[in-house]
Amino acid sequence: MTWAAMIAELLERSGLSLRAFARELGLSYETVRRWRDGDYEPLLSLAVGFADAVGWSIDVLVGDGPLIGPWRISGRAGQQPTGFPGSLLAIARARDLSLRQLAGQTGIPSGTLLGWTQVRSEPRVGNAAKIAAALELSLHAMATGIGLRLV
Repeated sequence: MTWAAMIAELLERSGLSLRAFARELGLSYETVRRWRDGDYEPLLSLAVGFADAVGWSIDVLVGDGPLIGPWRISGRAGQQPTGFPGSLLAIARARDLSLRQLAGQTGIPSGTLLGWTQVRSEPRVGNAAKIAAALELSLHAMATGIGLRLV
């Protein structure tokens, strides 16, 4: 499911206006409108905070399946710190995988990967999902470091 389709579905389920939905999550109207319209995907840290605020795993939200089961709007979806840079480095080292090799597997430039590991920039959720898939890990584990397998 695309991020835009997921936002549209959650809006429909909530029965809230776009403005009210954004306010409940502690996000700006413009941010949520751009997500809904497919103008851009959120940064990983914001997507993790959003997933927590609606009560679903980030993997469910960016997965291919339908959104089934209970959800909620609680707390704030503002940017949450992620363990993505550390997870990316730890996995690459444990698997003796260079950033150049990972770039070849994912189509993401190695310079971009380096910027993420040095925390100069942050991946958008779609690119983070590509990395997690290439490493055969859940996006949640990559983003939080929780349940991370280093083998």
